[in-house]
Amino acid sequence: MPYLGSSPARGLVGTTDIDSSAVTTAKIATNAIDGTLTKDALIADYSDVTITASDLIMYGDATDSNNTKRDTVQGILDLASGGALVHLSSQTASSDSSLDFTQISSTYNTYRFVFENVLPGTNNPSFGIRTSTDGGSNYDSGSSDYHRTGFWEQGGDETSNTGTVAYGYFVSAGVNSTASNGGVSGSLELYNPLGTSYTMWVATTIASDGSDDPTAQFFCGHRQSAADVDAVQFLFDSGNIASGTIRMYGYVKS
Repeated sequence: MPYLGSSPARGLVGTTDIDSSAVTTAKIATNAIDGTLTKDALIADYSDVTITASDLIMYGDATDSNNTKRDTVQGILDLASGGALVHLSSQTASSDSSLDFTQISSTYNTYRFVFENVLPGTNNPSFGIRTSTDGGSNYDSGSSDYHRTGFWEQGGDETSNTGTVAYGYFVSAGVNSTASNGGVSGSLELYNPLGTSYTMWVATTIASDGSDDPTAQFFCGHRQSAADVDAVQFLFDSGNIASGTIRMYGYVKS
């Protein structure tokens, strides 16, 4: 509008002078908001969490004009080369008769179990595995359900053993129950449990036996009949699992 005399001097417009409906999305220029400020504001609103394979991630799709889309963490992992490990479960014992894992599915063909200082409640039992075909309701424990071969070395003496057994095969033979000796540690890999052939496994462990001698051990074995194995159980052949942790991982398919 025209003014009589000089035009009024320009001044700053305060936030209280702007109507709440005056600034619309259309009036904000592209990239006008500082990305760092936006990121910092978003991060401040959220607390730290443990991410899981089913969580969602937002991303810009380079094949679709960078439009924003979403996918699961597992979907991102699947883009990686095969062989990446995905943590599925962890269990820590406290005078338990066994530690059972029921997370086996068609998502993975191979699983890895890591043993950390698994300590028996009684001295010098053997540590082993059992399989289940009904989601963990029952575990195979017949006298010839499994076949295993083992090799271990202790104090320069080498021992080997093979045969059918009632509870998987020895993951570790003879484990000292003294806490300071560390129980049994190592790992086991379980191959194609939902396949049409035998479910097989390989384990390497270290433990001190009942007389406190360290033992390096290697065992392999398989279930005597083919079936869809969908759960496994770890236990000692006598007494409880006093303490220790077992972690379960799945290998991403190629």
